[in-house]
Amino acid sequence: DWLAVRGVPFKEAHEITGKLVQLCEESNIGLEELSTQQLADYLHQDLIDLALTTSTFDQNDFQPALIHKSEAVCVLPLDHPLRDAPVINLKLLQGSQILSLNETDEITIKIKSLLQYDRVSDEFAIETPSSITICALVAAGNGIGIVNPYVANTFAGRLLIKKFEPAINTAVQMAMPAHTAPSSLTRHFVD
Repeated sequence: DWLAVRGVPFKEAHEITGKLVQLCEESNIGLEELSTQQLADYLHQDLIDLALTTSTFDQNDFQPALIHKSEAVCVLPLDHPLRDAPVINLKLLQGSQILSLNETDEITIKIKSLLQYDRVSDEFAIETPSSITICALVAAGNGIGIVNPYVANTFAGRLLIKKFEPAINTAVQMAMPAHTAPSSLTRHFVD
């Protein structure tokens, strides 16, 4: 996501990520994808130095820094009937198999609110805690999703990425433990 925020093409981001994973393994540094709650728990326990998320950290526990703001996008299979639509809205998606993040995710909460307002069923075909899973399922032709653009862009070329209206804001936040000094590696990363 960090590379996608900066517009790094997928192939280059994949190579960079591969090198990072290899370097972490060689240096005995853990690199994991965790839920925002798991990240917060790990920060509280000083198990990690830094956390990035597209969800919201509790303002009482951390002083998260806003890294980037954007809008959620709709992802569709390459051969989807709406492939030529410049903008996707919920009315166009009626009857579609919508894949969603779990019910506590901010994007999901906003989508359900919009669906209820438009009197459209707010039942989702599949709920998952990962935008990566949604994009992989969509790329394989198993429905549509509304996800953050950071993950969607890593699947460019394998699925369609469309502007979604009404806009659903999404942001990347960074947090560090409040009660310990950051490591030199963390300071270097943040600077």
